[in-house]
This record gives sequence, C-alpha cells and structure tokens, in this order.
Amino acid sequence: MLVERVDMILGPRYGSPDVTVVLRTREDEDRVGHAVRRIAEHLRAHKLSAEIVVADESSGDNTVAIATLLKRTFREVEVLHCASGTGFLEGCERARGRAIILYDARSDAPLALLSYALRRMEAGTDVISVGGRYLVMRRTRAWRAFEALQNDPTGGTLVRRAKALGLSCLVTHETRPRRLISGATAKMGRSLRQLGSALRTIAIASF
Repeated sequence: MLVERVDMILGPRYGSPDVTVVLRTREDEDRVGHAVRRIAEHLRAHKLSAEIVVADESSGDNTVAIATLLKRTFREVEVLHCASGTGFLEGCERARGRAIILYDARSDAPLALLSYALRRMEAGTDVISVGGRYLVMRRTRAWRAFEALQNDPTGGTLVRRAKALGLSCLVTHETRPRRLISGATAKMGRSLRQLGSALRTIAIASF
C-alpha cells in the first residue's frame, strides 16, 4: 500500500501526517472548493494522512470564507493568511507532513503521479517536478529546493542547480506516467515558467 511506502521512505509517523499540500490561492473563490475537494478525495482514496494548507495571498473576494467553510467537511484543511507572493514559503514553514506538495488552485494538474513521486523518494530522490506544474519534496530538505528555484530566475535546469546543493532531483515534462522523462536530461526553463510567477518569488525557507 502507498501509505506503507511512505513509512518506509520517510520514517515512522510519530503523529506527523504523511503529506502536506500547500494550496496557493489568490482571488480564487470559484476554484478553491473544487481544488480542495479533489486533493482531499485523492489522498483519502490512497489512505494517506494529510493536511491541506490553503495559503491565501491577500484575496479580496470570498476565497478565505469558502476555504474556512470547507473545514466542516474536510477536517484536514487549514487556512493561512499570507502576503502576496509568499504563500508557498509560509505554507512550507507551517507544514508538518513528511512530504510537501506545492500546488496552485488555478492548476488542473492531475494528482495521479503522487504515488510515483513517493516511490522516487523511496529510491532517494529529494524533489520531483511533475510536468512543470507542481512540486513534491521532502519537508526536511525543502529549503534547499527553494534555494535551487530562486537562484536562477532566467531558467536553466532545476536538476543542475539542485545537484549543486546536494539534492537528488527528478523532472518530468508530462503528467502521465507512461511519458515520464528522466531528470538527468530534462530541461526546466519552460517547465519552471509553467509553475507560475509565485515560484519565482519564493525566498529560502528556514526550518
């Protein structure tokens, strides 16, 4: 089972959830409900304990109110008020999960590769970029992943920058398992841009 693999990869639980999903929102009242429901149902289906941190970047609409109401149905939801451009950073600083997923409420990227990403962590990978649309990483090494992302705003390869920081990194250009591309050769300039402008504003997280 996937949950057993997580224990093997990241150690026994000791009260920590298996994963933390940091869901970045800004003016997303029409999207946040669907995003939370889809993420929560996927994780529950795979019997993964989780927390979903809705990291809201100063929305002026009903995003926060809707996210707060969702807690009645999805107890794993937490709402975090963040300054503009800091949602992923602040969400990771609050994360308790042994693996972290960075996900944007405006993304429709499928979560089907989460189990694949966790298996790659079992094999020693620290950070996985899935189709250039969301990131999965070890919480204990998340600060190094942030450093790799922010130090080259013009693009380049995430793999090269991560390697220089002592991280094992895998990049996939697709979100379907049959079309995975090895991180050893995958270029990340275009994929990093697809992660959205928020990733380019992340500062180094301190744990």
